[in-house]
Amino acid sequence: MFSLFPDSGELVSRARVLYRDLCPNTAVSLLNRALRMDGENVEALFLRGCCYSQMSDYPAALEDFERCTRLDCAFPEAFLEKGNIHQFMGDREKAVEAYERAQAIDPYMTHAVYNLGSMYLEQDDFSSARDCFLRVAQLRPWDADCLNNLAVCYASAGELQTARDILEKALSVNRYHEDARVNLSLIEKQTGPCGR
Repeated sequence: MFSLFPDSGELVSRARVLYRDLCPNTAVSLLNRALRMDGENVEALFLRGCCYSQMSDYPAALEDFERCTRLDCAFPEAFLEKGNIHQFMGDREKAVEAYERAQAIDPYMTHAVYNLGSMYLEQDDFSSARDCFLRVAQLRPWDADCLNNLAVCYASAGELQTARDILEKALSVNRYHEDARVNLSLIEKQTGPCGR
């Protein structure tokens, strides 16, 4: 049931449903009303930033996530989203800083560590990427994408048998994982079907 004069909390709740239903424009309208009532409502700012991101308005999203982290410096999700926006906009240095801050606040924030590992992998920094993917794999052993990326790191270091074992584990988790299947095939071409 909706009230005739909703408070900011009710507006945020309605906006959350709209965001999930992929109606970010309408959600932003409600969140703007909520923020007029309470300009320091971190939950409303964060959700509006997510809506702006969904709408591909990255500068507006970044502004809201920046405000969130100023108001609540222990909000790991806001730092994660800041990192995502910076990464998308090509500012790797700020993305790394935001991801590191998110995982410093919450060591179990695997998305931040995974994204950080992906950035290292793109830069061919296989050692740093491996460290990140190892941490994620400890917390999410069912993550075939993480396992595949971890295997790539080991293969790049010449540790083909370890890479092969990890790829086999990735395929046991998700037998349809195309990258893991292709990477395993490439390793088998180098080492033979049973390894060396």
